[in-house]
This record gives sequence, structure tokens and C-alpha cells, in this order.
Amino acid sequence: MAVVMRHPNLIRAAVLGLALALASALSADQVPLAFSTRGGDAWDFYRSVDVIVPAGRCDHIAISSPLTTAVLPPDRGQVHIRVPLQPGENEIKAECREHGVVQGAAQQNWHVRLRNVPTTWIHVSESSKGLILDAQASAQAPIGGSAITSYEWRTRDSNMACLPACRRTIRALNCRHRRRMASTLSG
Repeated sequence: MAVVMRHPNLIRAAVLGLALALASALSADQVPLAFSTRGGDAWDFYRSVDVIVPAGRCDHIAISSPLTTAVLPPDRGQVHIRVPLQPGENEIKAECREHGVVQGAAQQNWHVRLRNVPTTWIHVSESSKGLILDAQASAQAPIGGSAITSYEWRTRDSNMACLPACRRTIRALNCRHRRRMASTLSG
């Protein structure tokens, strides 16, 4: 006996509708979280993150980056935090937790285009004895950087001036012309 299908598109639509209804019923308990901004390029090692959650649906929101995780209670349906980022790709994830159980999640990606290196700030001033070079305003690397413990001043190969060795501040005696100089920081 042959079965003739008169309405194959109607049957496909009914099966698809049942599948969608089942999927939405299974995920009805998921709490919708949303970041207030999209990810993208970052030109700083810290990013302010706002997560929006329906009021009363989560007792805590966990926000994690590659460097840290923070768990905060929502305040009027949102959580605000400043998270540290590392150079390169960073996945930020937010989880809605009710009594420690994850009820929903969202994520975004940030790409930090900076290098995590110390910054040299050299202050040059003049005194009656010559130039004074000072690097005390230099800063360690922004993320997990160790303190700068010493400075080394040296002339470039093309510079004919002779500089005495000294820490932090050096006086280049009898310098009548501006010379190109390089500094090395060590930590």
C-alpha cells in the first residue's frame, strides 16, 4: 500500500514549529544578559563593563576576563565594573547566578592593541653644571609590571659626549649641545 503525501511543506512546517517550541521551552529558564556596549578594539588595559539583567532574576553576576573574575550583586538591573585586560584577545564573560547556579550567560571580545611594557618618561633640565636627566616619573608595565629598580643612561654610538655613570639622575657635565640619548630601564 502506497502512502501519498499531499502537503509535504505543511508537514515540514509543523515539525519545525514543534522543534522551535521545544527549544524555547527548554531555554525558558535562561536569564537574558546583555552587555551595554559591543566588544572591539581597546586602547587601554582596563575596560568599563556594564551588564544589564532583568531585575530580580539573579542574586549575583560573575564577570570574568583573562586576568580576573568578580562576583557582584546587581543594582537596579545592572552591574558596573572595570576589568583588567591583557595584550591581544580578551574574552569577557558575564554569568547570571541564582543561589550559585548559572541561569544565563553572555560574552564579548576585546582586542587590546598595546604592548604591556614600562613607559620611560625622561625629564631634561639645565643647571650651571650642565644637563640633568631624570627618569623618576617613569612607570612600570600597566598589567602585572614589577617596579623599576634602576636606570642606565648611555649615549648613542653617534654621540661624542662622555657621560659619568649614576643612578636615577645623571649630570652631563659641560654639554654645550643637545645630544641624542637612550635610556634602559630594568626591574
